[in-house]
Amino acid sequence: MSEVQDNQNDPKPRGKKSNADLLALFEAGDTDNLTTDELTRVDALLALKQRKLDLEDVTGRIDDRRKKDESRYSAFRSRGRELEKTKRDQSLQQKHCQHSKGGSGHNLAEGTDVYRSVIKHIMPDGNKWVRCQRCGATWKKPYPQDYATIVKPGEGGSAKYSPLTPAQQEKYDADFKEWQEACAFKTDNVESSGITFSHTSEDGNVTARNFVAEVYRDVTLR
Repeated sequence: MSEVQDNQNDPKPRGKKSNADLLALFEAGDTDNLTTDELTRVDALLALKQRKLDLEDVTGRIDDRRKKDESRYSAFRSRGRELEKTKRDQSLQQKHCQHSKGGSGHNLAEGTDVYRSVIKHIMPDGNKWVRCQRCGATWKKPYPQDYATIVKPGEGGSAKYSPLTPAQQEKYDADFKEWQEACAFKTDNVESSGITFSHTSEDGNVTARNFVAEVYRDVTLR
């Protein structure tokens, strides 16, 4: 009889509770009816729940970042296609442009004046650059480095280049001739210039010339 009374007076129910029951009792604040082992289980369940929440949070942030990256890459690709189209359109326009004054309306590219619609500018290294005011074509002195293959990367003119191949030499010579022809264009526009200076280096000015080529490689007269 005494043993039955003790079981009836025990505030902690017998039998193993489910995880859901334990969490429900804990969240309701009814921890008096939980044994030490059950409280330990609750602690482990809460830790597991927190890890799952942390994982969901990290996964969500990774997904957001991936979506942003994909959106950014898509924008870059779209912009790249636009630039390529613009480049093709401009190249076609420059191909048919006469670089001459005269004409009107949509026939500006077919100017027939004896004077060319170009501006000429003396760059700081003393070389002349020419730009058409109609189509934007720009002629600047070509440098062999822009046609050669880099055999040792470097900055500030320290890169090393291989000798020009026959095909590279042919392309360089053609561009050099075209630049010379552009410099000889007849125009009544006033030639401009800035302060000129020369670059020198102790290796026979090789590094100096490479440096100038690097600086001017992507420069235009826009």
